[in-house]
Amino acid sequence: MPAGRSRYRYALSMLETWLFWGLAAAAIVAALAVVVQRRAARAVVALAALLVVVGGLYLLVAAPMAALVQIALYAGLLLVIVLPAVMILDPNPEPEAPVEMASSAGARRFGVVGVIILLVQMAWAFRQVRGVALPPLASLPDRGPAAFVHALTGDLAGVVVLIGLLLLVTTIGVTAIVRREGP
Repeated sequence: MPAGRSRYRYALSMLETWLFWGLAAAAIVAALAVVVQRRAARAVVALAALLVVVGGLYLLVAAPMAALVQIALYAGLLLVIVLPAVMILDPNPEPEAPVEMASSAGARRFGVVGVIILLVQMAWAFRQVRGVALPPLASLPDRGPAAFVHALTGDLAGVVVLIGLLLLVTTIGVTAIVRREGP
Protein backbone atom coordinates (compact mmCIF):
# COMPACT_ATOMS: atom_id res chain seq x y z
CA MET A 1 0.00 0.00 0.00
CA PRO A 2 1.44 3.41 -0.92
CA ALA A 3 2.39 5.69 1.95
CA GLY A 4 0.00 8.41 0.74
CA ARG A 5 -3.04 6.14 1.00
CA SER A 6 -2.07 5.03 4.50
CA ARG A 7 -1.62 8.65 5.57
CA TYR A 8 -5.01 9.52 4.09
CA ARG A 9 -6.71 6.72 6.06
CA TYR A 10 -4.95 7.85 9.23
CA ALA A 11 -6.16 11.43 8.68
CA LEU A 12 -9.72 10.20 8.18
CA SER A 13 -9.49 8.04 11.29
CA MET A 14 -8.27 11.00 13.35
CA LEU A 15 -11.00 13.22 11.90
CA GLU A 16 -13.66 10.66 12.82
CA THR A 17 -12.23 10.42 16.33
CA TRP A 18 -12.29 14.18 16.79
CA LEU A 19 -15.80 14.38 15.35
CA PHE A 20 -16.99 11.67 17.72
CA TRP A 21 -15.59 13.37 20.80
CA GLY A 22 -16.90 16.75 19.64
CA LEU A 23 -20.38 15.36 19.06
CA ALA A 24 -20.27 13.48 22.36
CA ALA A 25 -19.38 16.69 24.20
CA ALA A 26 -22.14 18.55 22.35
CA ALA A 27 -24.61 15.82 23.32
CA ILE A 28 -23.66 16.14 26.98
CA VAL A 29 -23.99 19.93 26.87
CA ALA A 30 -27.36 19.73 25.09
CA ALA A 31 -28.65 17.11 27.55
CA LEU A 32 -27.61 19.30 30.48
CA ALA A 33 -29.29 22.28 28.82
CA VAL A 34 -32.54 20.31 28.59
CA VAL A 35 -32.49 19.67 32.32
CA VAL A 36 -31.19 23.07 33.47
CA GLN A 37 -33.42 25.40 31.43
CA ARG A 38 -36.11 27.17 33.40
CA ARG A 39 -38.26 27.95 30.39
CA ALA A 40 -39.92 25.01 28.65
CA ALA A 41 -39.48 26.44 25.14
CA ARG A 42 -35.72 26.64 25.57
CA ALA A 43 -35.64 23.09 26.92
CA VAL A 44 -37.49 21.90 23.81
CA VAL A 45 -34.97 23.64 21.53
CA ALA A 46 -32.11 22.09 23.54
CA LEU A 47 -33.76 18.68 23.16
CA ALA A 48 -34.01 19.21 19.40
CA ALA A 49 -30.31 20.10 19.35
CA LEU A 50 -29.57 16.92 21.29
CA LEU A 51 -31.50 14.85 18.74
CA VAL A 52 -29.61 16.46 15.86
CA VAL A 53 -26.28 15.70 17.57
CA VAL A 54 -27.33 12.07 18.07
CA GLY A 55 -28.19 12.00 14.36
CA GLY A 56 -24.63 13.14 13.67
CA LEU A 57 -23.35 10.27 15.80
CA TYR A 58 -25.47 7.88 13.72
CA LEU A 59 -23.77 9.24 10.60
CA LEU A 60 -20.37 8.53 12.13
CA VAL A 61 -21.26 4.85 12.60
CA ALA A 62 -22.40 4.61 8.97
CA ALA A 63 -26.14 4.53 9.67
CA PRO A 64 -27.50 7.26 7.39
CA MET A 65 -31.10 6.02 7.53
CA ALA A 66 -31.12 6.11 11.33
CA ALA A 67 -29.62 9.60 11.20
CA LEU A 68 -32.25 10.74 8.70
CA VAL A 69 -35.09 9.36 10.81
CA GLN A 70 -33.57 10.81 13.99
CA ILE A 71 -33.21 14.29 12.55
CA ALA A 72 -36.21 14.49 10.25
CA LEU A 73 -38.78 12.63 12.31
CA TYR A 74 -37.87 13.16 15.94
CA ALA A 75 -36.22 16.59 15.85
CA GLY A 76 -38.57 17.81 13.12
CA LEU A 77 -41.73 16.72 14.90
CA LEU A 78 -40.41 18.08 18.17
CA LEU A 79 -39.93 21.51 16.66
CA VAL A 80 -43.16 21.40 14.66
CA ILE A 81 -45.54 19.98 17.29
CA VAL A 82 -44.10 20.35 20.76
CA LEU A 83 -42.44 23.76 20.51
CA PRO A 84 -45.56 25.63 19.30
CA ALA A 85 -47.67 23.84 21.93
CA VAL A 86 -45.23 24.80 24.68
CA MET A 87 -45.08 28.38 23.43
CA ILE A 88 -48.88 28.64 23.35
CA LEU A 89 -49.34 27.08 26.78
CA ASP A 90 -46.32 28.75 28.43
CA PRO A 91 -47.16 29.44 32.08
CA ASN A 92 -44.60 32.29 32.22
CA PRO A 93 -45.53 34.57 29.32
CA GLU A 94 -43.63 37.61 30.65
CA PRO A 95 -40.73 38.57 28.41
CA GLU A 96 -37.21 38.29 29.69
CA ALA A 97 -34.79 41.18 29.67
CA PRO A 98 -32.55 41.10 26.61
CA VAL A 99 -28.98 40.04 27.26
CA GLU A 100 -26.22 42.19 25.81
CA MET A 101 -23.80 39.39 24.89
CA ALA A 102 -21.91 41.30 22.21
CA SER A 103 -20.75 43.99 24.63
CA SER A 104 -19.50 41.72 27.40
CA ALA A 105 -15.78 41.04 27.66
CA GLY A 106 -16.38 37.32 28.30
CA ALA A 107 -18.23 36.91 25.03
CA ARG A 108 -15.41 38.58 23.12
CA ARG A 109 -12.82 36.34 24.77
CA PHE A 110 -14.94 33.30 23.99
CA GLY A 111 -15.18 34.36 20.35
CA VAL A 112 -11.43 34.96 20.05
CA VAL A 113 -10.65 31.58 21.64
CA GLY A 114 -13.14 29.91 19.28
CA VAL A 115 -11.55 31.50 16.20
CA ILE A 116 -8.06 30.48 17.37
CA ILE A 117 -9.19 26.89 17.95
CA LEU A 118 -10.83 26.82 14.50
CA LEU A 119 -7.67 28.12 12.79
CA VAL A 120 -5.45 25.61 14.62
CA GLN A 121 -7.76 22.74 13.65
CA MET A 122 -7.85 23.87 10.02
CA ALA A 123 -4.04 24.14 9.91
CA TRP A 124 -3.72 20.67 11.45
CA ALA A 125 -6.20 19.18 8.97
CA PHE A 126 -4.48 20.74 5.95
CA ARG A 127 -1.11 19.53 7.22
CA GLN A 128 -2.42 15.97 7.64
CA VAL A 129 -3.81 15.67 4.11
CA ARG A 130 -0.94 17.42 2.34
CA GLY A 131 0.30 15.29 -0.53
CA VAL A 132 -2.79 13.07 -0.67
CA ALA A 133 -3.99 12.78 -4.25
CA LEU A 134 -7.75 12.77 -4.71
CA PRO A 135 -9.30 11.39 -7.91
CA PRO A 136 -10.35 14.01 -10.45
CA LEU A 137 -14.00 14.94 -10.29
CA ALA A 138 -14.60 13.93 -13.90
CA SER A 139 -13.56 10.33 -13.16
CA LEU A 140 -16.28 9.83 -10.53
CA PRO A 141 -19.47 8.17 -11.80
CA ASP A 142 -22.48 10.43 -12.20
CA ARG A 143 -25.56 8.36 -11.47
CA GLY A 144 -27.96 11.20 -10.78
CA PRO A 145 -30.13 12.17 -7.83
CA ALA A 146 -32.07 8.90 -7.76
CA ALA A 147 -28.87 6.94 -7.06
CA PHE A 148 -27.97 9.42 -4.31
CA VAL A 149 -31.37 9.00 -2.64
CA HIS A 150 -31.11 5.21 -2.93
CA ALA A 151 -27.60 5.26 -1.44
CA LEU A 152 -28.85 7.41 1.44
CA THR A 153 -32.08 5.60 2.23
CA GLY A 154 -31.63 2.12 0.77
CA ASP A 155 -34.98 0.53 0.06
CA LEU A 156 -36.80 2.78 2.51
CA ALA A 157 -37.31 5.82 0.27
CA GLY A 158 -41.07 5.47 0.70
CA VAL A 159 -40.69 5.79 4.46
CA VAL A 160 -38.77 9.03 3.99
CA VAL A 161 -41.55 10.37 1.77
CA LEU A 162 -44.14 9.42 4.41
CA ILE A 163 -42.09 11.19 7.10
CA GLY A 164 -42.05 14.32 4.95
CA LEU A 165 -45.80 14.06 4.39
CA LEU A 166 -46.36 13.62 8.13
CA LEU A 167 -44.27 16.72 8.86
CA LEU A 168 -46.21 18.71 6.24
CA VAL A 169 -49.61 17.70 7.62
CA THR A 170 -48.46 18.44 11.16
CA THR A 171 -47.19 21.87 10.18
CA ILE A 172 -50.47 22.72 8.48
CA GLY A 173 -52.44 21.48 11.51
CA VAL A 174 -50.40 23.48 14.02
CA THR A 175 -50.68 26.58 11.84
CA ALA A 176 -54.46 26.18 11.64
CA ILE A 177 -54.76 25.74 15.42
CA VAL A 178 -52.61 28.78 16.16
CA ARG A 179 -54.53 30.97 13.69
CA ARG A 180 -57.89 29.85 15.07
CA GLU A 181 -56.97 30.55 18.71
CA GLY A 182 -54.93 33.67 17.98
CA PRO A 183 -51.67 34.82 19.52
